Amino acid sequence: MATVSFRQLRSHKLTAKRWSLRSLVVILSAALSGCMLFSNVPPVASIQASTTSGTVPLYVELDGGASYDPDGAVVHYQWAFGDGTSANQIRSEHAFSIPGGYTITLTVRDNNGATASAQVAVRVNAPNRPPVAVAQVSPDPATVGEPVTFDASGSTDVEDKIIAYSWEFGDGTSAATPSTTYTYVEPGTYTVALLVIDAAGAGCRTTHVLEVQLGDLAPQPVISSSSDSVQVGEAVRFDGGDSFDRDGVILNYSWDFGDGAASTGSSTAHAYASSGIYRVRLTVTDDIGLRESVELRIRVGDSGSSSDTEDSETVSRLLRSSFARRT
Repeated sequence: MATVSFRQLRSHKLTAKRWSLRSLVVILSAALSGCMLFSNVPPVASIQASTTSGTVPLYVELDGGASYDPDGAVVHYQWAFGDGTSANQIRSEHAFSIPGGYTITLTVRDNNGATASAQVAVRVNAPNRPPVAVAQVSPDPATVGEPVTFDASGSTDVEDKIIAYSWEFGDGTSAATPSTTYTYVEPGTYTVALLVIDAAGAGCRTTHVLEVQLGDLAPQPVISSSSDSVQVGEAVRFDGGDSFDRDGVILNYSWDFGDGAASTGSSTAHAYASSGIYRVRLTVTDDIGLRESVELRIRVGDSGSSSDTEDSETVSRLLRSSFARRT
């Protein structure tokens, strides 16, 4: 629509005398109409984002519904996500798969063609890499009653600091230090677990199978006799067959009858030539040279001796091995 200002009227020296009343009315109406024309007000763009930071993959929900136009209507929405991709809906969702900083731009256009933009910055971080748990166990295999050292100092984390350590020894007990010692009281196969946690909350768990053995235990001699009171010349039988070795085998049985006589084998017999009280000793030796001994007392009397009426006594005791016990 053409407009005419009052300045233009003056420049052309238009007067009421030169124009008819109708012409003047038309010109004045046009002038008045031109004075009342307004310019278009642009729209206002607004972004609502579900999140602006996180680790990959980061999903961001975007809403441009709060955008508006003061003197018209928003008719078009254009999203630019800062990674070369775009969308043109009022609402959109975008996934960022590469770490970095991104600027999301929303451009809106109103019904008169005016545009406006809004931006929001998004930070996408690389995912935290968890620590690596390393469990060192020594000795392995271990022995019952022997302290075992557990060490997690070889565990690493390239991004954060390891702030927590947790050991499980496989028998219901645990510890919460980087290194510790523990002593098993029963033989067996134990699954030892180590859990390390870094400052970002990421964890790593590793296991170690530990064999706990009885170790080098001395054999245990057991002695029995057919009688603990006999007559001179009467044979008495001795048996060591119930002797045992928990971690090996018994290779040798040695008998000392207390009267200078001796014998070998798991069982034997002996007759005494004179009366008296004799200490019979059985010594057993296992496959690694460890020895243990046990004794019992035998009363030998003459057929006419009144001492036969006395109660007999059997006394046994273990003797320490002549070999040092191996640990």
